[in-house]
Amino acid sequence: MKPPKETAELLRAWETFAQSLGAGYTCDLDDWRNDVDARRLLAEGPPLDPEQAQRLAAADKLVRAAVRPHERCVWGRKNAQKHRWNADEHWYYFVVPNTAGAAFAADLTRLR
Repeated sequence: MKPPKETAELLRAWETFAQSLGAGYTCDLDDWRNDVDARRLLAEGPPLDPEQAQRLAAADKLVRAAVRPHERCVWGRKNAQKHRWNADEHWYYFVVPNTAGAAFAADLTRLR
């Protein structure tokens, strides 16, 4: 059975995001949240076929190489508690780019 079209679009978006991170992240925290939401939707969506699962693993590897752990969920502590997000299972919400612009860094200082 072929996964839905939305899954394919989300996977392409995640791959594009992953490939772009090596050059640094130039957007703000809101954009970051939108970008990493694609990964959560993939995790919560229908099962991927083997080829898609392989592509997801490759994109995840690129992302993990371009980020560092962050002590807080990028959606904030209250959202993390409400949705039961944790750094092990929902790692993409507990990382920030290794290289980001001033707007992103300023947004992080206001994160609660």
